Amino acid sequence: MCGDLCLLLLLLLMVVGSKGKAKDNEWHIGGVIDYSSRVGKEQMIAMQMAVQDFHRSACCKLQLVLHFKDSRRNLARAASVALELMHKKQVQAIIGTLPVAEATLVSMIDETTNNIPIISLTSPGILPPQQMLQQLPSILQMSNNIILHTQCIAAIVGIFKWRKVTAIYENNNDFSADSGLVTLSDSLRVVNSEVKHHLALPPLTSLSKPEAAIQEELEKLMSKSNRVLVLLQCSLELAILIFDKAKQMGMMEKGYVWIVSEEIASLLHSLDSSVFDNMQGVLGFRTNFIQSSKSFRHFKTKFRKMYQLKYPEEEEY
Repeated sequence: MCGDLCLLLLLLLMVVGSKGKAKDNEWHIGGVIDYSSRVGKEQMIAMQMAVQDFHRSACCKLQLVLHFKDSRRNLARAASVALELMHKKQVQAIIGTLPVAEATLVSMIDETTNNIPIISLTSPGILPPQQMLQQLPSILQMSNNIILHTQCIAAIVGIFKWRKVTAIYENNNDFSADSGLVTLSDSLRVVNSEVKHHLALPPLTSLSKPEAAIQEELEKLMSKSNRVLVLLQCSLELAILIFDKAKQMGMMEKGYVWIVSEEIASLLHSLDSSVFDNMQGVLGFRTNFIQSSKSFRHFKTKFRKMYQLKYPEEEEY
């Protein structure tokens, strides 16, 4: 079975372990995702596919019912809507972009939710204390830790022996700047490098004139001596604007180095050729899947069909 089905089956096992009971042969699962992002849209499609696969393969008459809520790329709202799903929809499990720290907070705020499994698909900038996690065994992180991401960035930097980098990130609720920069600095120290400068960009949705604002921020970078730029964290939409402006300003030419994290690199397949041309020469990394297997090819074909039906304007490329 494909990965998304395995994830939901794991969820069900956790529900059984926490003595969850089906109501009228239905188990309700809450999905907390960002409706406006490419990642959130893909997560919604994958969950819907998982439920379809489960219904076709399950030997019992149990029905899984999904209830989605929009996090709006805000951690406080993500925690709030998770509690809403637990109380108003009586969901027996939560899955989505609710970081481990916020999931822990939800369980601490309302002790009646302690036994409701929460699966986090977000890479955390920092984890809660281990003792706290042990007290809440129903919370699982199903994504790579940010430490793995920064180690990959450091490996690239180390190969080319760059001694200083500039870290760029979107200043929003999805990213803990202090812990994220410390983690990157720790990883770079291993390869004898360091974060010389860092630039916090305002959230794209908060900008009335985004092109002018990003150009102004990039001009600040041009005045610095360091030319190794690491896009540590930002939305795909902001990354597209950054590279468009960077190319116009001559920051994609010889003398500059750009490195992107998996968050951006894993979504390059969704870009059209004109946008992709702006990113020629950019270095990055992403999780590798064995794409030759029959199950993966079947999943990929089905996924793209469903995504195209739901979001035809985005899948034309």
